[in-house]
Amino acid sequence: APQSSHGEDSTNTVQPPPPPPPANVNSVLTAIRNSSSPNNTIRHPSERVLQQWSDTYLHHHTCNYLTSLLYIIDWESSTAGGNAAAAGVVEESSRLMAAILFKNCVPKAFSVPIDSLLEGITTNDNDTAALRVFIDQLRHERNIIRQTLPNLLFRARTDSSNNYDKTLMLHLQLALSNIALFDFPTGWPTLLEELMHVVKNGSGGGGATAIGGDNDTGMIMIVRVRAIQALRMCLSSIRHRKIVVQKGRGGGRRGGGGRQQQQHPMMDMRHLESMIGKAVHERKEVHRMACNIFNGLAEGIIQHAQLAVTGGSSSSGVGQEGDATCTAWQMECKLATQYIKCMTEVIPMLEIEQVVHSDPRVPAVRSLLDNLTQICQAVKAYPFVSTPSTLMGVSSIHQQEMTIQMDKLYRATLTCCMSSMKYQPQLFATQITAVLPSVVEPILTLDEAVLQSMPVKRLIVMTSFIQMVLQCALYDERRKDRLGSKNAVLSMLMGRKGGGSGNDESGDGSNPNNDPAVIAARETVTALLAEGTIERLIECIVGKFLMLHPDEVEEWESDPEGRYETDLAEEAMLDAASPRHCGG
Repeated sequence: APQSSHGEDSTNTVQPPPPPPPANVNSVLTAIRNSSSPNNTIRHPSERVLQQWSDTYLHHHTCNYLTSLLYIIDWESSTAGGNAAAAGVVEESSRLMAAILFKNCVPKAFSVPIDSLLEGITTNDNDTAALRVFIDQLRHERNIIRQTLPNLLFRARTDSSNNYDKTLMLHLQLALSNIALFDFPTGWPTLLEELMHVVKNGSGGGGATAIGGDNDTGMIMIVRVRAIQALRMCLSSIRHRKIVVQKGRGGGRRGGGGRQQQQHPMMDMRHLESMIGKAVHERKEVHRMACNIFNGLAEGIIQHAQLAVTGGSSSSGVGQEGDATCTAWQMECKLATQYIKCMTEVIPMLEIEQVVHSDPRVPAVRSLLDNLTQICQAVKAYPFVSTPSTLMGVSSIHQQEMTIQMDKLYRATLTCCMSSMKYQPQLFATQITAVLPSVVEPILTLDEAVLQSMPVKRLIVMTSFIQMVLQCALYDERRKDRLGSKNAVLSMLMGRKGGGSGNDESGDGSNPNNDPAVIAARETVTALLAEGTIERLIECIVGKFLMLHPDEVEEWESDPEGRYETDLAEEAMLDAASPRHCGG
């Protein structure tokens, strides 16, 4: 009986974890330093307290942990301000550890909206006053994070070893993208515009970037590249945000004070239509706000891609020579590539309706696609890329460097074209007649040695583009009248009329099958699938791209319909040094 009683008490009484010690700069820094100690008696308690600060951030209604981490990362401010004066200079390893901890804790800290915490405030709760104080502290800390994090990211300076701490900045960029996942647009509606401002000017509107020294132009370019990389990560987080409906089961709800909640009415399956409709509406509104930077991205693509191809620079420095010219041009290539990668994230969020001719955004999208095609044509040559005249006299510019930068720009452009084809096939149809032959031609004409010298990523992007073209039903004469990509039931729930079958004969231009650009795209694809051409293409892909071993080629020729199973294939799957791109 005593045992059963003990078991009953242990199951019914759930004790919350004890609160961690107060978090401040000195205590957090000490725990970070001790967590790297080789002594287990020192390291394990420090690791536990760091985990407690992260896990119980909202449970015990305590703040200051995240801001303490930011002060540690910003070692100049923390040591000069006196918060960590007793600790002396903060070493780079501790700053990096603080950045990792900050990035990992951001989802826990920002995933709970302030409004959901306000629901826990009632006149009968004894801890209402404490909860109100915590909510005010939480608002204050989030505002500090929104101000401090961009300052850390976009302040142009070097670390103690005179090298840019790319790893630390990467974790801060990921932390910012985690914040964007939960905080845009309700908590931080101007996030994307602020990032675009830094990308264009190299500094924030509120003086977020402190530029100093003799190499101001180079530092500004580094800040701009860092900002465009952070912008791409934020756009990716916003685009891939999942729709979550709070169940409200009470005690397990973070930040709710353990108060029992009624089940959310939208969880009733009878409200399926309203649930999907509301979620889709909210998602479209978020995407609409994210797409406000479309025009700025399109302008940046044109400007920086042109400078990358011609060897120019948008930096304000004059009289640059030698290595300075090389660095400025490399930064332009990085900016152009990152601008296009950002546009790759934005295009799926445009959500242009099926009647494309009535959407006011269509002219801007068509102009963008035309520019992407021109960029693709300008940088498609491999491996012999012509060096611009402005870079002819620079000794540090080699043919290999030109090839590498133009290859990155080509891959980013072709990937953006694939995104456009996937989400806006009717609009991209105009570009098929130019882009598809430029991708297929090198496969058919270049010799085996040149193709095998191509980077694997380039080969994958080229073959993926061809695959996507062949899989697109709109470009296939045999499948043009199939059921449209928009499911009829889902379209109804989203408030759209019709199922998108593509057979509208009303004469309003809504039928993509009658679009001259689509018809021309079908003719181009049909020519690719013609007898003799498609066989030659497959033969070149198998014989050149896959870099098959002579024994594998012999087996392919002797049994083309059989399944590829040999000891050599099994070994290639496990051999990291295998030349086979597909890993066997």
